[in-house]
Amino acid sequence: MSFHWNCGKRITLSNNNSTATRSFNEFNHGIVLSAAPLEDNVLFEVRIDQKVSSWSGSIEIGVTSVHPEIELPACATKMSSGTWLMAGISILKDGSSLVEAYGIDLDKMKEGDRIGVMRTAQGDLIIYINGESQGIAANNIPKSVHALVNLYGKCVQVSVYPPHEQLTDTTEIVEDVNIRLPIDVQVSHPSTLHLSGGDISEASDRLRFHNRCGSLVKLSANCRTAERRRPLDEFNNGVVMTHRPLKDNELFEIRIDKLVDKWSGSIEVGVTTHNPTALHFPA
Repeated sequence: MSFHWNCGKRITLSNNNSTATRSFNEFNHGIVLSAAPLEDNVLFEVRIDQKVSSWSGSIEIGVTSVHPEIELPACATKMSSGTWLMAGISILKDGSSLVEAYGIDLDKMKEGDRIGVMRTAQGDLIIYINGESQGIAANNIPKSVHALVNLYGKCVQVSVYPPHEQLTDTTEIVEDVNIRLPIDVQVSHPSTLHLSGGDISEASDRLRFHNRCGSLVKLSANCRTAERRRPLDEFNNGVVMTHRPLKDNELFEIRIDKLVDKWSGSIEVGVTTHNPTALHFPA
């Protein structure tokens, strides 16, 4: 993976177009695009190499369906015709606010931090920060989009981070599958793992959370931990679902890790026939 040769007026590309540097004496004209359109479920990720203290604002990231050889504007918020951008904690579409509060504040990211974008096979846009999904930022993303990175304000240099393996809903996680049961039922356990020379010959299918979830949910620990962001400011948009349907007599059990005192109500749990890949998650 690398950056497209066409870039902002203040950008210099190096390291085979895998490093982008913006002139220190300007705060804008720092847009770079991926050299090729994003592949489904493949993460395009960059590392912040250098920041300065002379400006406000910082890195912005997203995707765009515009042709990569257009004349790029001074700032990413001026991009239009199919551009989704994360700036600060907001998601913008063609320069207009789409989601007011999403993910970790990009203005607070430090040198060495990583940020990435992925278009899923379902057409969702997911932002990753230091390898962790921030949840769905937008949906109905066109099939052919390029990653967009804006070296704005304090952020003056980024490098493409080594590409990750393809991420899909069938990614297998190896963990102990034993659980304690409070009721007397015959439980269907995932298949046993057989390891040979470090390779997995038969992978576990232990339940975890689906990567499509409520807009304020942050997933971590290989999609086995769900956290509602800004719990003292927001009380909803916290729906999560299992990554696959439940099997007969299979127990899906979670542990409550943290509560806050501000709101009324608490956890709710149940089952649904809705498919998370096609569901517009309610608040």
